[in-house]
Amino acid sequence: MLELLKAGQSGKNIIVGPLIYIVQQLLITGFFLAPIGIAGLMWLLRKENTRFLAYGYLLLIGAMILFRGKNYYPADVYPILIAAGAVAIEVWVGMPFVRTAITAAVVLVGLLLTPMTLPILPEQTFVAYTQALHLSARATETEAGRNEGALPVNWADMHGWPGLAQAVQRVYGSLPPDEHKRAVIFASNYGEAAAVQFFAPNVPVISAHNQYRLWGPGGSSGPVGSPLPQRIAGRSVTKAISRFRYAAASESRWRSYGLQSRLMND
Repeated sequence: MLELLKAGQSGKNIIVGPLIYIVQQLLITGFFLAPIGIAGLMWLLRKENTRFLAYGYLLLIGAMILFRGKNYYPADVYPILIAAGAVAIEVWVGMPFVRTAITAAVVLVGLLLTPMTLPILPEQTFVAYTQALHLSARATETEAGRNEGALPVNWADMHGWPGLAQAVQRVYGSLPPDEHKRAVIFASNYGEAAAVQFFAPNVPVISAHNQYRLWGPGGSSGPVGSPLPQRIAGRSVTKAISRFRYAAASESRWRSYGLQSRLMND
């Protein structure tokens, strides 16, 4: 993990200071849930039998700031703080109508922000919705040079994976029998590797990116020592890869949303 964090500091990730990192935690939690989470942290610190959970969170945030982790890395711990905060509010706030008002406000704001956390709207509708509410994910972007489009990076990255896998599978299936036995996909990153692995499970794929590097070649015997970003072993397929990889990226319809189209054509 430390190696991964160190590698991300070499121009890939957006590096922010401690104060901005803390503000980003408030943003990704939500300004209505963040106070509840803070109340939960205070509640956990006050209780001897739950204090270890609060210490664990503080150590995690400190480590993320120290090692320049992305702002969403601590996200999985926030349900603990929010749950503790809900208990604290129930104990501290004696008037039932105040508790009801707090609950209603959190639910209402949560519903308004649901399209920012779940992909339930079409692209055009999502863009119009966020513009109408003056919402933006730019303040919590984590990678440099990837916030040019109207869609947040995470939303844009949800597009095109089946098309990439289908194109790779089509070319892999067209190999002559002798090359087919030796061929293996060498993907430039874990997203491409996982897409092929998930949508085309019969196609062997490896990568040197993140955890895929630790898994190694997986018994593949194809000549995969070619430079990145991507290659399918076999001369005929190498030429095909260079011809169709990201061929549709120039389409203005995709580019306007910040999408790197993976609908490749052979």
